[in-house]
Amino acid sequence: MKHIIKKYIDQILEEAEKRINKSKETIDWEKLSTKLKSELISNIIETSFSTIVPDTYDPKKDSEPDLYIHETPLEIKTSKTTHTWRGGEYSKRNGNFLLIGWDEIDNHIKWFVLFTNLNENHWNSSKSKNYYATTIKLSDVLKLQDTEILYGKTIKKRINHHILYE
Repeated sequence: MKHIIKKYIDQILEEAEKRINKSKETIDWEKLSTKLKSELISNIIETSFSTIVPDTYDPKKDSEPDLYIHETPLEIKTSKTTHTWRGGEYSKRNGNFLLIGWDEIDNHIKWFVLFTNLNENHWNSSKSKNYYATTIKLSDVLKLQDTEILYGKTIKKRINHHILYE
């Protein structure tokens, strides 16, 4: 699966940015929360995959993986982040994940894309009683086998790795 994503990632991100820019024409993008932007970007990435990558299915149900590529499930997590992704109950699925970081610079989306295989134990539960989300840090993911940066780079600061967007 990773080789298929690698083959198409430039096209997928280009298509996603076109769709994001088209969305900006009809909604007040600047007033949206970062969380909502991440959710929209995630849906746009899924749609871009299913448009560009042959034999890709996008079920659009929370109870199922975000995509199936050649019948293999793929979860996508997007975040405007420098080093951490958040997820809910379904983040704990075992399987292939794309962790996508994004940032807006001069009205242009910058990207970071990492492929990895995760299981429930990789996610850290919230220590707060008021916050449910699980988290995973880039530095922890980079230690795992079958992890590859497909777009962008990282830099190690004092303790953690951080994203360098392209």
